[in-house]
Amino acid sequence: MQDENSPQLESMTVTAWRSPKRADTYLFIPAELPFEELPEALQAQFEGAEAFYTFELDSAREMPQADAQQVLTALRERGFYLQMPPPPSLPEKAVPEKEVPTDGDDRG
Repeated sequence: MQDENSPQLESMTVTAWRSPKRADTYLFIPAELPFEELPEALQAQFEGAEAFYTFELDSAREMPQADAQQVLTALRERGFYLQMPPPPSLPEKAVPEKEVPTDGDDRG
């Protein structure tokens, strides 16, 4: 029995779809929502996608590339959550070292 003072975790059964066109692109939708009820543009982007994982998502769940609470909010408000791949890491810019005078003379 749950203590009435303890916070209840929001949860939802979710199905994850993997894009066949874009690597590391996933679509999360409520498990009971038919894919055909998604916006047409989203259906087109995920045409040929496969549902690969159905799970119970709650706000305490750790997700590799998303905040579970943000996913739940999007699912509640829009009916889906689109996870794009993380941006590629940029190489650090080479910053020229500042010349430091060695003899106390700063004329450069």
